Amino acid sequence: MLSPSTCTTSSQQTVVLASLETALEEGGVTCLADNSCSFEDGTCRQSGDGTQTVIEYSLVQTTELSNSTVLSRASSIVQELVDGNKLSFETTYSKKRATVSLNGVADSYTATEKTGCEEGQASEDGFCYTCPVGYYVSGSTCSPCPLGTFNPTEGATSCTTCPDDTTTYGTGSSASTQCMDLCIVPGVTYGSTVPPTGFRVTDDTVVTLTCADGKATDTDTFTCGSGIDPECNAAQKVTDESDSTTTIVIIVVVVIVAILVAVAVFVIRKRSKEPSEGEVRYNAAAAGENTYEVPVKLPSRGAPPAQQEDAGLLEKFTSLFD
Repeated sequence: MLSPSTCTTSSQQTVVLASLETALEEGGVTCLADNSCSFEDGTCRQSGDGTQTVIEYSLVQTTELSNSTVLSRASSIVQELVDGNKLSFETTYSKKRATVSLNGVADSYTATEKTGCEEGQASEDGFCYTCPVGYYVSGSTCSPCPLGTFNPTEGATSCTTCPDDTTTYGTGSSASTQCMDLCIVPGVTYGSTVPPTGFRVTDDTVVTLTCADGKATDTDTFTCGSGIDPECNAAQKVTDESDSTTTIVIIVVVVIVAILVAVAVFVIRKRSKEPSEGEVRYNAAAAGENTYEVPVKLPSRGAPPAQQEDAGLLEKFTSLFD
């Protein structure tokens, strides 16, 4: 408690609280001097009988949070100032420039320690810091906004959800413009994709598909979000129609030529059975006892005309394969 009574208006409260903070800092409360604690939540009011002024405030530790002695040491110093009648300061009101002296009343000081950071702040290594955009305070740490959310302000305690049917590329988004119509790359049995399965990409992203050994697919690329469901199935031998046609034509030609050669050989062999040289005799033995022989002399040099013609035909067929 402080005397004489004052703090009857809001402007007086502001001046008194500022003067008290300065008095505490100058009186030896070192955490205020080195900014390891802050003077906050101050109020000033009249006592019940109107003869004294009651001031309440908080010293909030902001650094070295693992060091519990910061606030306890500050509280001990304030206690000594009040009980030893050493807490005395003056405050001046603006209009009348009136100066009021305030003195601490012994045995009137009570304290409750509060160690922690302000709302929207996280702590690390004994220091408080404000979470940046794209993050929010989660417990005593800053966490990135999850997928499908964003945060455009510092010191936020939550993130905003993207509109329906939209999401974000990843975590830590800081603006609503990062909420997009995205496609999640589908999984493929017996295959892999680039970008990998589960990645969030724009709807017009072309995805490359690679099948495992022994598997095949109708297409090796597809557009994410197009409705195509890529698959890797058992591999099938693919036949080129043009090569197949060429093969069939060659086989047909070979068969026809083989038939012609066979016919030619047959004709040649048949004709080769006729006599090539000798005598043709007429045996009339069956007609009687007397036998009449009429010698007919055939050409002795060269093959018969028919045989020569057949040999030429065979030579023509053979030349087709030279």
